Amino acid sequence: MIEAGDRVKLVGIPPGLRDDEDLQTRSLFEKCLGQTFVVQAYEPATRADGSEYPLFELHVGDVTRLPTLKRRCAGS
Repeated sequence: MIEAGDRVKLVGIPPGLRDDEDLQTRSLFEKCLGQTFVVQAYEPATRADGSEYPLFELHVGDVTRLPTLKRRCAGS
């Protein structure tokens, strides 16, 4: 299991992920694709159907050039 402090590489973008007016989520994932990050935090999350999935916090400021920008990325 992946834990805080582990290094991970973003190898894919979730299907159907879109940008909207407030958050440019797809664009962010595209900038981060192929990059390696240190997992800052991990927590389990729950889908509407009750199944759990991992949620990882990654600091992506070095890629986006925006200081202290953090995004929480769902794992598979």
